[in-house]
Amino acid sequence: MDAVMRRPEPLEWHSIEELCDRCLGGRPSPDVLRMLEPLAQERTEVRDFVRRALQLAGISGLGAENLSPFFAIGLAVSGGILPGAWGGMVPPITRAGRHKAIDEYLAHTRWRRFGAGTVMIELGCGFPPQTAVDASVRFPDWQVVGADPVFDPYLYEDQDMYACCSQDGGVRYFSKQPTADLSTWVGLVADRGATTRRVSAQFEQLVATLPFPDDGEMSVASAGGSRLTRWPLKQWESPNLTFVQAGVGSLDLPAADLIRCFNVLMYYDAPFRRQFEAWAVSILSDGGLAVTGIDAPNNAEAHYEVYRKEGDTLVEREFAFSLDNVRALSMMPWFSLHDDESGALRLAHLVRIIRSDERYRAKFDARFDELLRANDLMVRDADGYLAWATDSSLARIVADNSALAAQLDRDGFTQAACEVLRRSGFVAWRNEAGHAAVDPSGFVNP
Repeated sequence: MDAVMRRPEPLEWHSIEELCDRCLGGRPSPDVLRMLEPLAQERTEVRDFVRRALQLAGISGLGAENLSPFFAIGLAVSGGILPGAWGGMVPPITRAGRHKAIDEYLAHTRWRRFGAGTVMIELGCGFPPQTAVDASVRFPDWQVVGADPVFDPYLYEDQDMYACCSQDGGVRYFSKQPTADLSTWVGLVADRGATTRRVSAQFEQLVATLPFPDDGEMSVASAGGSRLTRWPLKQWESPNLTFVQAGVGSLDLPAADLIRCFNVLMYYDAPFRRQFEAWAVSILSDGGLAVTGIDAPNNAEAHYEVYRKEGDTLVEREFAFSLDNVRALSMMPWFSLHDDESGALRLAHLVRIIRSDERYRAKFDARFDELLRANDLMVRDADGYLAWATDSSLARIVADNSALAAQLDRDGFTQAACEVLRRSGFVAWRNEAGHAAVDPSGFVNP
């Protein structure tokens, strides 16, 4: 086991080639470099994000030849998804089915058995609140509370996009529809002002046709393929699903048996995480769990921490990750706005330990490449770099890249990875989600 977990360090860089040389020990394919070159001219927030992602990928032992075009696309569009693009707001990005594997983990976790009447807070559920809806369907005898610091009173939708709007039609956030391809997102953010004006113009036309006065109930106006919903949360409420506008530190939430908070804490620094932990202790029942982490759509490239309230203390019992992180195809595992982001740092060091086992790495990489080819996702080009297999590969990998981790688990790679970690001094096991898990006390912090 590494004696100390090495953190990313701030460094000056002037070109993406220089940054890759320093972080990855080499350069990815020319096609990938072309996608990444404009990032050298981006705002500081984006440049630091890209630097941090590549440093963490380098710590993990990824290798420049394994930096995929999917990874590059994520970095290339990062300027449109970071808080600086939205006035400092954490974007309320959410997708149906995103936490499906975590739902199953919660149903079977060794740390607590949850029965009828369990109160679960889905903290930072985003908008639309799909993961809270998914949890309420998976656990019909639980009480699920979807909580977020801001729920907008209006939802605008058309065939390409949706937008969260204020009472006066101001656009707080917009994104592509789940059915639209990534090029739609690129087009929307290419001229953010034009997109915002388009929504505002449609809002003015549609809001005028809604019932007046506003009675606080959901109402919908449609015209020309556009749709405006007032009080859209009403459509998702059910006997076991309610919504509360609240965040970390809020006193307006009920006592809970379980708090799940995914794709939120990586936006904040270590002191904020400590605030979250102190607040969770005050909300949780004795023996209750807090599960925090990050994942890509369809629960791909997941890593997460599991805490249990024991007395007046929140004790971390497990750190776990899916096997597709061992050679990440996207930048999501390394999504971090701070150099002290513990989840990404831990993951990078665990993956490095696994990839340092030459026998395991050779077998894993060969099988991973085989799966990528078999699923028409990626192939190796003549120079050994990863490239798209077909013109539709991007859409396919966005739709369900989590299938790769599931197949690797069935092939026995999760158990084998745990054996590598055990030989390195960790207490490690395959958890109830089919992910590799370790006892967090095995980490040595810098």
